[in-house]
Order: sequence, then C-alpha cells, then structure tokens
Amino acid sequence: MPEKDKQMLEILLQDKGEQYRVVIDNDRVWVEDKTKDEEKEDVLVHKFTEFGYYFLKQVLEQLGLDADLC
Repeated sequence: MPEKDKQMLEILLQDKGEQYRVVIDNDRVWVEDKTKDEEKEDVLVHKFTEFGYYFLKQVLEQLGLDADLC
C-alpha cells in the first residue's frame, strides 16, 4: 500500500470520525472533510489507491492485528 494511504489511515484512526468521513463504494474508497460545505467547497481529502482486500489488510494491520492475503 502506498505511503500516502498508510499516512491517511493513521490520521483516520486518530481522528475517530470527528473531522473526516470515509466513503466506501464497490470500486473505490475515499475520505471527505465533514467540516466543509459540499455545495460550496471541495470535500474530497484523499482517494485510496488500494481498496478491497488490500485496504482491509492495511486497516487490520493498523489496528495491530497480524493479517495476510491468501
């Protein structure tokens, strides 16, 4: 997983949903800033380049679990 994605996951784990919202679609995952007005400002903060199994594996690892793909 790219370093920028890992850094964003760390930020999200610390934020606990205060400022950021994670949006999950069937073919992408991105982060929005909840403090911005969608009609007036760009709310997109980050688009994850990896998603699906790779994204879940990284989330589990960030939580301190030993995870692997098979």
